[in-house]
Amino acid sequence: MINEFADCYECRHFSLNFFTDKPKIFHSELRLEKPFHPAELRSLKKIVSQNNFESVSFHLAADYTNPIICSDMFQPQGIKYNRDEIFSNVRINVRSLRESLPDGVVVSLENNNYYPTGAYDTVTNTETINQILCDNNIMLLLDLAHLRITAFNRGYDLFSYAETFLLDKVIQFHISGCRLENGVMMDAHDEPDEIDWKLMVHLLNKCGDTRYVTLEYYRDIERLKVLNRKVSLLIKG
Repeated sequence: MINEFADCYECRHFSLNFFTDKPKIFHSELRLEKPFHPAELRSLKKIVSQNNFESVSFHLAADYTNPIICSDMFQPQGIKYNRDEIFSNVRINVRSLRESLPDGVVVSLENNNYYPTGAYDTVTNTETINQILCDNNIMLLLDLAHLRITAFNRGYDLFSYAETFLLDKVIQFHISGCRLENGVMMDAHDEPDEIDWKLMVHLLNKCGDTRYVTLEYYRDIERLKVLNRKVSLLIKG
């Protein structure tokens, strides 16, 4: 059982029935930059309350209201949010979350990956993300594959780019491998490689109170157990 190899579990909508006596956190599919519907808030409140989740994370996903997915990348569709509209929507959503969720539940946002389609420019901008974190007093789920993808696709130095985020706001890491396809670095949820592990250790030493590390690897349960052990050893130093 994978239950033996983790201290905490990150659940999604499709895994809510997973039973464990260990702490649980929830990764929502809701987009923090898009206004929540009241029914979505009611559903989220019920999910969090029934499962005693410690933390809930959200996507900061796209610059458009209704982007379409083509070749695993968002393409522009719908109305484009400007920066101020994104800030306003996030502020209203976070206020609604604090009014709806049980006291003590930590709210965080996940950095998305940048692809050169025109749908990711504002939401993947580090200044935008940092301002949202500060203005709303929320935490950061730092996805390391998304960091690596964005750095490659924008031509940034990976480790320098990673340190442009507010690292004292990091509460959680996602780690997985990415893949180069036709000159574009893509999210693949592959096994992490040595660059990914090196980045994780580097940032663990830089960040403040990082509570959770989630392996986003789903291909082989036995291999996942091995990788979980590696995560545990690297965290312990």
